[in-house]
Amino acid sequence: MSFQNQKLKRIIACPNCKSALLNIDQEKINCKECGELYDIINDKPVLINNDSPVLKWFELKKESTSSEKRRYSELFRALYSRLRPEDRVWTNSSQKAMQELLEINNPDADDANVVLIGSGLESVFRRILTPYKNIIRIGLTNQENMDLLSDICDIPLRKDSINLILSSSVLEHVYDPEKAVKEIFRVVKPGGYVYAEIPFMRAYHMAPVDYQRYTISGIEELFKRNGFTLVNKGICSGPFTALALFLVDLCGSLFSFNWCIKEILMPILSLIVHPLKYLDRLFEKSTWAEISACNFYYIGKKE
Repeated sequence: MSFQNQKLKRIIACPNCKSALLNIDQEKINCKECGELYDIINDKPVLINNDSPVLKWFELKKESTSSEKRRYSELFRALYSRLRPEDRVWTNSSQKAMQELLEINNPDADDANVVLIGSGLESVFRRILTPYKNIIRIGLTNQENMDLLSDICDIPLRKDSINLILSSSVLEHVYDPEKAVKEIFRVVKPGGYVYAEIPFMRAYHMAPVDYQRYTISGIEELFKRNGFTLVNKGICSGPFTALALFLVDLCGSLFSFNWCIKEILMPILSLIVHPLKYLDRLFEKSTWAEISACNFYYIGKKE
């Protein structure tokens, strides 16, 4: 087998029929049960069904603008990346919740499988996850950072094989969230957990694959309908973060006709409004803050 994640090798399965009977060589994975064939690209399995809607997204991501525009845009982004503040400010309670779950389900323990769905490139995730070396990363974005490329509506992992799943602002981009959560429930072990962050007050982003938002009650019902029992829920990023991001996103929309102005103004405005976000730390336990919070988090258990 060409890919190197040892824990992943033990729990990988066909996304189509969920069989673990796979024939794997250096470039292909063939399911012995249903006959489906999948690629291995850059040592990463691409376990996505041929009829999956996410394949269209891959094609959309390949589309590019003119080389001149792309070159200058990349220069702006490189400069901005050195000055750019974090998009969101996480509440203390959400960070503590993640840390406690990782202490209970140590990813580096031989008998624990912990999966991160999504990029996890935000500074909070990097800081909390960096001490652990054996987290399995699956998803579609930031391919160089992934162990497995997949559609989470058909997770290519065995049933009852995962101790903890962390989902980093992913479900708003999923074309069928009910099916995705049902799949998460299938692969989590009895007694296992899911930690999911989902936006509520957030502008349309990563177009056109941005499909839904959830209230704090809505996120609980989504997981409850698909088998999970609530352990904890709360504000992940609050209303002041939502306000700051709205102003930056509004600026981007107003100047979308001129990419050069947009690329200059958005970073400047982002730096100006960033201190607003830290007010969320003062009001993270306030009920009124839930009315217009940026993101919520949910912790569920498979009993």
